[in-house]
Amino acid sequence: MSQQQQQQQQQQQQQQQQQMQQQQQHQEYAPAPQMGSQMNAPGGHKEHVAFEGEPREWKNPIFDCFALPELAVKSWCLPCLVYGENRAKITNDPESKVKHTAIYCGLMYCCFGLSCVLGTLNRGEIRTQKNIRGSLVEDAIYHGIVPCCALAQENRELEDEQN
Repeated sequence: MSQQQQQQQQQQQQQQQQQMQQQQQHQEYAPAPQMGSQMNAPGGHKEHVAFEGEPREWKNPIFDCFALPELAVKSWCLPCLVYGENRAKITNDPESKVKHTAIYCGLMYCCFGLSCVLGTLNRGEIRTQKNIRGSLVEDAIYHGIVPCCALAQENRELEDEQN
């Protein structure tokens, strides 16, 4: 092997070593996913990462449900539909809207208390995903006393996140 070929081979080896070192450094110092962001889980589904830091407040107060009259009327007259829309947004599965609407509707008309339980669990999931301050007890109170306002607030929160 000539001296020139040896030099070229050494240069290639050095370049490969530098590339490997850069890749290792990038892996070591690559930014972690933003807390609360969605990551792809196995199977292509979105998975929410837990938040760090102080929880925030809802972007819209609970009794601000009349700020969008269209949503207020829909929440009052068709709460099943609003619940289905919210649930489909949370699960990132638009096709599940009809299924969730039917489940909530069935529970609401058969046994009011069970629809409140679904609403409470849904609200808790939104709070967890969006790092919003609150508790299961508060969620239950809102869905037990003012479910239409709770559904509207949740819907607006999810809409704000999508826009």
